[in-house]
Amino acid sequence: MLTDDALSWTYVLESRKEYEQLLGKRFSTDRFLSLLVVSTNLITEPLTSDQLKAANAWKLAYLQRLRREKTDEQYIQAYLKAWKLTESEVFGPADVK
Repeated sequence: MLTDDALSWTYVLESRKEYEQLLGKRFSTDRFLSLLVVSTNLITEPLTSDQLKAANAWKLAYLQRLRREKTDEQYIQAYLKAWKLTESEVFGPADVK
C-alpha cells in the first residue's frame, strides 16, 4: 500500500497537523513552510473534497484487499472505526436479499 500517492498524501496530512500545532502554540510558521516539499496551499488552505478523497484512497484499497483475503472481520471493523469510514464507503452498498 506504500504507493507514491499514499506516501505523498501522508506527508501532506502529517504536515497539516504539524502546521496546526505551530499555529496553536503561536510559533512562527515561516521556516516550517519554507521547508515543505509540496505547495504551501496544501498545508495552509482547506483541502477540497477531491483532495480528501485522493488522500484516503489507499485506505479503501487496503480494506478491500483485507476483505478479499478473508482477514478477520474484527480487524477490518477496527480500521473502519479508527478511520471514520463506513462499510458502504469502502465496500459499496450491501446486497439486499
